[in-house]
Amino acid sequence: MTWLEGEASRHYTIDAPLADVADYFSNPKRFHECVDEVESIEQVDDHTWAWTLEEMSAKGVGFQGHYEVQYDRGDARVTWTTVGDGNMRSEGEATFEAIGDERTRVEYEETIAAEVSIPSLMGSALEPIVARQIRKGINSFLDCAQRRLEAGHR
Repeated sequence: MTWLEGEASRHYTIDAPLADVADYFSNPKRFHECVDEVESIEQVDDHTWAWTLEEMSAKGVGFQGHYEVQYDRGDARVTWTTVGDGNMRSEGEATFEAIGDERTRVEYEETIAAEVSIPSLMGSALEPIVARQIRKGINSFLDCAQRRLEAGHR
């Protein structure tokens, strides 16, 4: 088993009030539709959600992600980290700053890792590809979140 990971960060502005942006990023019930390839998401408790990704395979290697993430929210900050067992990890932070009443500056950082059934030597070759796909997925999520938040305030 080999862990492969990738990370992404983005600093950008969303044309929506800070409270709405912070609520969106701290509430998987709202944002899960912007996460690619989700099979299911279930609330475990007030702060923890269990994610199951759709099964995928490439080059003869199959994978289906399972993990639980705990979200902690302050007025202008959301952090999350994986808890319990699973074959994926997600850790990150999003901070928010109001720019007037209707705009919010977002600073977003996330690292995602997946435990895959491949030899470590093969993992070394695949890590750059997986890291690129993770960055692409995080940026796709952030683009979708921006579209949804801004559409609600036009």
